[in-house]
Amino acid sequence: MAEIFAVLERLNRDAGTTIVMVEHRVDELADRVSRVLMMDRGSIVFDGTPREHSRSGGPRIRRRMPRSPPAPGFRRPVNSPRA
Repeated sequence: MAEIFAVLERLNRDAGTTIVMVEHRVDELADRVSRVLMMDRGSIVFDGTPREHSRSGGPRIRRRMPRSPPAPGFRRPVNSPRA
């Protein structure tokens, strides 16, 4: 994931490109983004900076989406964590 962030950050810096990213692990993005927009059931429930979100005690992810079953024939590497 660090390599992906490095490429996105370079694109943003060098080309001035705005990056829109959908991510459920909000904590991993907090120090990498300038704006957070959170949605719940199609409605925006928060729009602001990561700092504003943490100070406000903003909305939290209340539930997790059910995990899809692995594709037929998929084999997880032996030492791979189950994320």
